Amino acid sequence: MNGPEHATDPAAHAATLATRKLEIEADPDFLTRHNNPARNAALVKQWNDVFKELNPEPPPGVDASTEATTAPEGVTEPAPTPLIPLPAVPEGHPGWNVPTVNTYVTSVGALGMAPEEAGRWVQYTVDQFSKAPPDPVTTLATLREEWGGDFDRNLLAAQLAAQRLPAYVRVLLNQTALGEDPALIRRMATLGAKFVEPWQRGQARKKEIEADKDFTLERNSPRHAALVAEWNRIFKELHPEME
Repeated sequence: MNGPEHATDPAAHAATLATRKLEIEADPDFLTRHNNPARNAALVKQWNDVFKELNPEPPPGVDASTEATTAPEGVTEPAPTPLIPLPAVPEGHPGWNVPTVNTYVTSVGALGMAPEEAGRWVQYTVDQFSKAPPDPVTTLATLREEWGGDFDRNLLAAQLAAQRLPAYVRVLLNQTALGEDPALIRRMATLGAKFVEPWQRGQARKKEIEADKDFTLERNSPRHAALVAEWNRIFKELHPEME
């Protein structure tokens, strides 16, 4: 016996897992715990299982909880220093630990958000946790009226910014319902505005490649390998959340 089919085709299995991860992340019951807590918990477990399989355990000597090399036996490593003050979280809150906070601050910093502002958003997730979650329908209606003809572009900008957050930070924001909050969506739209035109160019070029017979049909064409390589590069640029 050769074992599971994906044992001989890890690339195909990884693609299947990545697709399943995106499906879970698009499920409304994954995005908020309030509508259906039992299904939300099941989807979160599925997402965690898929994420762990896509991101195997680090090699020996690396501590996955801190993303730092562990100290030799008998040597005490100093605790990681938070980049912003850690908030006190209420019971049931998914929590903000030092590695998560630091990764969040670093990732939004790359988008252009200062640590002080990042700290205010972290505190905001804590303050909002015990309140009724934002209604996504109301949020979209409010933003559509506010943005008018720029609604689609601004919403895309917010989504493109959110794609660049670490996966487990996106899950944490969704679990605290902040992903449906109009205030954060407005801010993410500002941060993500610079990604819109490159994304549109990438999508247009990707469609051109997919319509090229040397990409889809003529595998023996001298252009085929170059088109496949270009398509793969563009796909990765369009989907940074799959890294």
